[in-house]
Amino acid sequence: RDPASDWSSDVCSSDLLESGRVIFAMALEPSDSLVVLRACSNPKVRLVCFPHSGGGPSAFAAWPELLEEHRVEVVAISAPGRERRIDTAPVDDWQELVSEICEALTVSGLVDDVPYAFLGHSFGAIVAFETAHRLDLELAPGQPRPIHLFASAHGAPDWAAKARITTALGPIHLLEEPELLDRKSVV
Repeated sequence: RDPASDWSSDVCSSDLLESGRVIFAMALEPSDSLVVLRACSNPKVRLVCFPHSGGGPSAFAAWPELLEEHRVEVVAISAPGRERRIDTAPVDDWQELVSEICEALTVSGLVDDVPYAFLGHSFGAIVAFETAHRLDLELAPGQPRPIHLFASAHGAPDWAAKARITTALGPIHLLEEPELLDRKSVV
């Protein structure tokens, strides 16, 4: 299968600048790890979306239509063993996944073109954070970094230590069902 066949050639309807001139952003190089859900000839920004664990690009399939008028091009991460890459062995080491994504982002040219931001959902928020951190270490000085990182369904990196809710009976994740249902114990 040709990875380029997954890239759409549609153009955002808002492809004219105020001056009336059409300016084309660099076309990204095809990649197994990146899916441009709908190409935009003149994006203001690219939003790189990191799906939840077990998810894939289809989690963001409706987003291009919603963001098109704002000239946001949606690019989704396609992890091994998911959706269109179901025949590829899944990666069981998140650092290996981050390395693969960083390589795809740099080889594709995404990090050298229009401004880009990351959005990660659930486990994708962790992968997005770690990818941004790794890119910050690996990119040359002056090379653009993500302009923003949006995290949904996950706390901040230091959240894990704070997340252990403790009750009068101990940590909430260790309580038995009757103790969880007893509101007095949990509050």
